[in-house]
Amino acid sequence: MIHKIFNILIFVILMPGYIHAQGPRFQEAYERNSPVFLEKVIAAWAKEIRPKTIKERSTFKEHVRQGYAVFEAFFDPKNLAQLGGSQIGYDAYLNDRYAVIVPQLNIYQADKVYYSVEETKQYTIANINKYVQDKYKTDFIRKVLKGDAEHILTHYGPYGLEVKDSTTKSVENVLDFRPRMLVEVIPLYLTEKYDAALRNFLGNETTTFGQSGNLGSSQATGGSLKRINFLKQIIKVFPGHWGGNWELATPPKVNRITFDKEMRYAMISYELIYEGGRAFMEYKKGKWELITAKRTWQE
Repeated sequence: MIHKIFNILIFVILMPGYIHAQGPRFQEAYERNSPVFLEKVIAAWAKEIRPKTIKERSTFKEHVRQGYAVFEAFFDPKNLAQLGGSQIGYDAYLNDRYAVIVPQLNIYQADKVYYSVEETKQYTIANINKYVQDKYKTDFIRKVLKGDAEHILTHYGPYGLEVKDSTTKSVENVLDFRPRMLVEVIPLYLTEKYDAALRNFLGNETTTFGQSGNLGSSQATGGSLKRINFLKQIIKVFPGHWGGNWELATPPKVNRITFDKEMRYAMISYELIYEGGRAFMEYKKGKWELITAKRTWQE
């Protein structure tokens, strides 16, 4: 009888509902060295916070509805190759069952967000004529027309560092962003509770950038390294590039979506752990389709 009662108690404790009631229990799973218990903790997280329902989304403003649609069409951690590559590899998340999603989305609007090759050239030349010293203009314009001007486009092109688009404006900051997954992963929304729980569990044992001759990104050490290795049986996290922080979201992490005024095109600013880029999507035949994506920065 005692043995039977003990088995029943163990079964109840491992149920996701029981774990949910107790709050995130990453440390307990680690101390037990139990991937099975960790799976239960993660499953309880997924069960507790669900994607927004169709009924909920029907009440959203148009920009927010389309922001959800763009994210869902774009987000695919199992196909990082479509984003122009990644330091962590194309297939780093190929076998992952869960994806950690930041439940916030910044939505912007501009008069125009997507430029063809020819439009990009004309836009850049106009800015060169307006902002560049006369002694450099001819050479800059020649390089732009020749198609050999990546560094010039970076500064004077449509998304340049020197000339900002004055028509861009913020239209919505979505704070409870819970999209569906159109790929085979289960979403884990990184609310304040779970963000704090993961960071407390991981601790703060990391190197800093350049420490002891290390020219690469920060590395987990000691207990933090052991905890990362334990977690990655179910979800992957990385030390922040400079140390003292953690990258918890599953890439591509979408920071911002900017629509044009007709809402035909969308520009997506995204991160891939220690690097990031810009992608463009077009609304065609009732759905958003990827046009192109390119990495534009790296830590």
